[in-house]
Amino acid sequence: MGGDIIFKFKKIWFAFLIMNLCFTGCHLSGEAVPVTTEAQPSVVATQNAPAVLNQYTVNLEFSPKTARMTGIVKVNYTNTTDTRQTYLYFYNYLNAFSEAQKDDAPFFPEFKANVYRYGKNYGSFDVLNAFVDTEKATFEEKGTLLTIRLPEPLNKDQSVVVELNFEAKIPKICHRTGFNDSAYWFGNFIPSLCIDQTPDAAGVYVPEPYSKAGDPFFAAIANYDVSITAPLDYLVVGSGNPTVSESNEQKVTSFHETMIRDFAFAISKNFIKDSIMTNEGVEINLYHYSTLKNTKEILRMAEKGVEHFGEKIASYPYHTLNIVETELFVHNAVDYPQMIFVDSTFFHDEDIIKGITNKIGHQWFYNIIGSDQIHSAWLDESITSLLRQDIFYSKQTVRKLLRDDYDMLAKLPPSKIDTSTDTYNSWEAYYNIQYKKARIMLYCLRETMGETKFNKFLKEYYEMYAFKEATKEDFISLAEEVYGKSLKEFFKQWLFEETLPALDNGRF
Repeated sequence: MGGDIIFKFKKIWFAFLIMNLCFTGCHLSGEAVPVTTEAQPSVVATQNAPAVLNQYTVNLEFSPKTARMTGIVKVNYTNTTDTRQTYLYFYNYLNAFSEAQKDDAPFFPEFKANVYRYGKNYGSFDVLNAFVDTEKATFEEKGTLLTIRLPEPLNKDQSVVVELNFEAKIPKICHRTGFNDSAYWFGNFIPSLCIDQTPDAAGVYVPEPYSKAGDPFFAAIANYDVSITAPLDYLVVGSGNPTVSESNEQKVTSFHETMIRDFAFAISKNFIKDSIMTNEGVEINLYHYSTLKNTKEILRMAEKGVEHFGEKIASYPYHTLNIVETELFVHNAVDYPQMIFVDSTFFHDEDIIKGITNKIGHQWFYNIIGSDQIHSAWLDESITSLLRQDIFYSKQTVRKLLRDDYDMLAKLPPSKIDTSTDTYNSWEAYYNIQYKKARIMLYCLRETMGETKFNKFLKEYYEMYAFKEATKEDFISLAEEVYGKSLKEFFKQWLFEETLPALDNGRF
């Protein structure tokens, strides 16, 4: 069936696509987006949506003069658990970059100079007031955890609307949220409901750490309505297709997006836009403020990634994919739904540009198929890093590259894949296990199952868990079902034991 289940509404897709093309130029240089009347969601599929989706309604006002963002975040939340809830818990990630958290900021010392490239600068996301169903509520901010006390306990299937009034200071840093003299970017900026709302046996809620390694985030699919007010000469790029209205020297850019795991955006008066359209009608946009001579190469690389993962897994279910120039703590990129933030240096290295296909793969794995990136980072990292190698290399070359990685890992202290991101003391240590060792494991799984069954497994994995969340148990169970044999010993050796398993030299 491939991805056919999710693409039942292709006629609607192309109708939307034609509409979008009417409003989108091929090249922008700080120009205003034409005014439209109603935002259209980018997602094509609705059939595989969870029965209940939380709704985020966000109104933001941006001040470049003060590097501040003020606004209101409303979340319509439904309790789908069997637990009677007296509190709601949100992650408020920007506070990890406050002065109070400076000694425990979410990056390793090796990246400190990159993060504070423009000098030490701190940010904050201060909640001024909280309301539950219009009634003023008690709240507490502690690090990145925001706790809201509900006026009345919330039973299963009951809903409330939480409203947060806030003021945020944007730090001039090179990280997931930050800015420089050319642009502002906002990743993991909007407070996000913790996916698990259950306190421990003592009634205390223990949040997952914003660890220094990996992508330590885990959120549920939701609907987002986001409006961002900015000066007229600023362009706002976000997860999906915008509509714009203008008045009183201000511009309001609005997004209506269904079934996305987070909402990221960027703002600049210097953005230049270049675009390419894939054969399936996905518009890939490159927003950059630097002068680039290789925009066509970058866009073609992105197109190659979208088409490759579409063929291997299922067609990309959104209309747009935005690639945005930023400055990051690593010379790489970070991914969000329909958005990829790329460090400026990334664009100028021919080999590194190939790495953008890995971030495109994450549009499928984590952003569409959700997984616990904190405790099971391998679930998305192994698939994207293995499949992207298939784009550029022959089977023989892939085998050699993986063998080289295996020989390198054999010289290091043993470490199991099944561990959380906060156990690593360097980015290299995380990368060696959650990328390299996990990638070798997945390659060996492909060799064990055979390519036909392995490809069938990945497609069925997508069909079953797209727009939902999958666990490692789900992954293993489905692999065994498609293979028709037990894989418990295979995963026991690779996932849960520290020792590097021996390779079947006949297959490697």
